[in-house]
Amino acid sequence: MGDKIHSQAMDVPSQIANLKNNGLVIEDEKFASEILNKISYYRLIKAYDKSFKDKKTGKYRKGTSFNKIVNVYNFDKELRQLLMPLLQDIEITLRCQLSNHFSVKYGVLGYLDANNFDENCLYSTLEDKMSQCIALSKESPIIKNFKEKYADGNVPFYAAVEVFTFGTLALFYNSMKTEDRKTIANMYDGVDEAYLSSWLISIGYVRNLCFHYNRLYKKDLIKKPRLYKKQDGEVNNSYLYSVLICMRYLCGNTDKWTDFVESLDKLFAYYSNDIKTSGIGCIEQGWKEKLLGHEYVNTPFDDLLKNVNVNND
Repeated sequence: MGDKIHSQAMDVPSQIANLKNNGLVIEDEKFASEILNKISYYRLIKAYDKSFKDKKTGKYRKGTSFNKIVNVYNFDKELRQLLMPLLQDIEITLRCQLSNHFSVKYGVLGYLDANNFDENCLYSTLEDKMSQCIALSKESPIIKNFKEKYADGNVPFYAAVEVFTFGTLALFYNSMKTEDRKTIANMYDGVDEAYLSSWLISIGYVRNLCFHYNRLYKKDLIKKPRLYKKQDGEVNNSYLYSVLICMRYLCGNTDKWTDFVESLDKLFAYYSNDIKTSGIGCIEQGWKEKLLGHEYVNTPFDDLLKNVNVNND
């Protein structure tokens, strides 16, 4: 426990005065007030101003404006909005592939048997996570039906997997036997199961950043993906671009992926006065071509999603 004391809360006029005292240029205080009444000081300033401050003095570098910080915030918001549909597709397809494979091979209640998983995995941890997800969704129709109408009260895997968090999905995949992980990885042509294990953890981390509206720009990733050295060795896996590389393999050569890359390029161009492509770790030359130029999976998401199990119980 430290010895720091919490600062007193500031009202919006005091927040603006504090920013100006620290050297931030605020040309339109009315605009700044409107923004700070919509986006909290902590979410906007504390999350986005570090790259604009002198590390020694703690003051804003000369010429840094409030509008510049707002533009970086808006870039980040629009970047999250571009990512969310792709993350949703990856998550839904992963649920589908796990359900289709595991339920058929081990039975609809096979996930309750530790013998159906890798002997080196901590099944008790996975079991706790799965139970928590089901318990938190006990009032949802998909879970309540099986709890109330079936003699044993157990939820079949094809239903349970639909309420797992992304983190639980990744843990489930990483807990499966090697041959089962390889079967799932083979759904994405050219992906090794060990790499997919790493990617799901990193993608899940970015997914949570997006869905909780957290910063992506100049974000040093806590959970870094393992990259293919031969194809992607020049990419710094500490930033978002490395996760986009992983998503490229999983999304495939689809119009949706191409549209995303083109939209990202336009987003960079629109905010070019305030942000840099390096802010998400893009390589200096050919970042766009790299996202579009590799071999992709043969089966696009639209086809994969047709295979989702439908059960009317």
